[in-house]
Amino acid sequence: MNPLDQLADIQLPNDVSFWPLAWPYWVLIGLGLALCIYIAALCIKQRKWNKMKRQTLASLQQIDPSAPYFEHKLQVIVKNVCAHYFSEMAEIKNKTLHTAAWQAFLLNTYQGKRSEQLKQSLEQINASLYGMNTNGKKVANPDVKLCIIDWLNTSIKRNHILTYQVSEGEAEHV
Repeated sequence: MNPLDQLADIQLPNDVSFWPLAWPYWVLIGLGLALCIYIAALCIKQRKWNKMKRQTLASLQQIDPSAPYFEHKLQVIVKNVCAHYFSEMAEIKNKTLHTAAWQAFLLNTYQGKRSEQLKQSLEQINASLYGMNTNGKKVANPDVKLCIIDWLNTSIKRNHILTYQVSEGEAEHV
């Protein structure tokens, strides 16, 4: 007689189930969901914040530089977008900045690398806003439009909007 014949088979334990989860996994799932909701809320908020900028860029693309009142249309569009994004400034919100003060505001809020081109374009807009050149015809300059688009793309960024204070002497004409 063999002594090993009296041994019983080894009983394997039951498989460990992945459900129900232990509480640390529930905490991780909760944190992951909270993080996803937070990121989605930030994306929605950023999209809403950029809505005016997207609309402004779309309307700038539709303006023809050779069209009548081209400079005036540019000026109105840029003042509207500034009134939206720089609404804490009364001078911008009320759209009372003109000529030199307006040009200084746009140059001081510009964060790009082509400030000299922007300055020339703004001077051209101010010079030809209500007047004609020596030939009696307006000069179509698409670079002006490109400079304004560059100003929008570089100056209107969330958390990068500079606070610009208009000095008392700049807005005396109002």
